[in-house]
Amino acid sequence: MISGRGSLILGMILILQFLLVPDNTGRIAAFLFYILLSLLYGKKSGWARTAVVFLTIVLLNLFPPAGKVLLQIGRFGITEGPLRAGLVRAATFSGMFLLSGIAVRPGLNLPGKAGQFLSEVLGIFTALQTRKNEIRPSSLSESLDDLLISLSVSEDNPPPKTGKTSAGGILLIIILTAVNEGFLLFPFILEKLGILRLSV
Repeated sequence: MISGRGSLILGMILILQFLLVPDNTGRIAAFLFYILLSLLYGKKSGWARTAVVFLTIVLLNLFPPAGKVLLQIGRFGITEGPLRAGLVRAATFSGMFLLSGIAVRPGLNLPGKAGQFLSEVLGIFTALQTRKNEIRPSSLSESLDDLLISLSVSEDNPPPKTGKTSAGGILLIIILTAVNEGFLLFPFILEKLGILRLSV
């Protein structure tokens, strides 16, 4: 339904929306949407790494404590300002990581020689991420060579093609873009309505 090039366009639009949101708190809501979208796109591995990175960024931002104390653990207090800042930074970094996985899909075919080269590089990188279990620590060099040879593009092993994005795919891109904007602006709208306070 959505070709490799269509996924790239979708990913770039989502990234621009994500970075240009008027309030950073919306990135936390959008990050939850990107988790769902990544699952729909077939992401199966790397979730533990994403969770560890997210929690590490949040924890590092809790020092030093400042502002309203939300939770006291011994002498250490989790305060509102650093917690919110940590959540926004973690959502921003992890959200960009998930969006890059959506944007770069197998079968990405860009025009021109430079586009073809970039497509091949990105395709190999994506394949390495999905087939990293084939790399054996006991024979690292040999298994890595075998994997890279199997991924090399030649006349006998052309890059996969996904065709063109269908009309339904274009409609889906528009819908996903609108939903993404809704998630990004949702906290901002709640603040305008007096339901949520975003300022620290």
